[in-house]
Amino acid sequence: MTKLSKSLLRDMMDEVIISHRNGKPYLKRRPKKVNNPKTEQQTSQRGKFKAASTFVSRNLNELIRPYWNPEAKRQGMTGQNLFCKTNTQAFDADGNADFDKLKLVVGNLDGLADFQIEKKDDNTFCFSWKNKAKGNKAKEACLLKIFGLDELLHAEEIPCIATRKEESFTTKIEIESYTCLYLFFWCEDLALASEANRLNFENVVS
Repeated sequence: MTKLSKSLLRDMMDEVIISHRNGKPYLKRRPKKVNNPKTEQQTSQRGKFKAASTFVSRNLNELIRPYWNPEAKRQGMTGQNLFCKTNTQAFDADGNADFDKLKLVVGNLDGLADFQIEKKDDNTFCFSWKNKAKGNKAKEACLLKIFGLDELLHAEEIPCIATRKEESFTTKIEIESYTCLYLFFWCEDLALASEANRLNFENVVS
């Protein structure tokens, strides 16, 4: 049996670090030192990643645990890692979000077909869509989820009891509280989401 000296073992361990994935520890090679870690591009990228991580921290219970963790588990990741991988480029280095790039949820469930919104009065809105899953009980039972995103990028779920089958839902929303809304379908049985529709209030037809 080959014997390893203490110095050799120490040199070997200097080359690796302990990391964690899905709660399990593993060894990986230590990153090489960067000669200039403060280039403009690197600083910008770190700022974007920090902004994505801050979004995660603000929305752990509202979004990450219920909607990102199940999808991430299917990909062998954590919800936080999947969100940051998907959305880091949706932020700038100062923490501002590009809503055209931001994905509130991910999943391959069928989304809202022929989606429309009508403003009934100052704070009452009617959302409508086409049920293109007629005869498929599982898809028809998917729940409509509505989230408002405020100026601090905190997501708040707006109560909704509609399913895909019902094709419409009317509710009151304090629009001054949010910068935009996101709507998507969610299948409880599969823990699966559709892509979210983003709604800016200035585009709403009265």
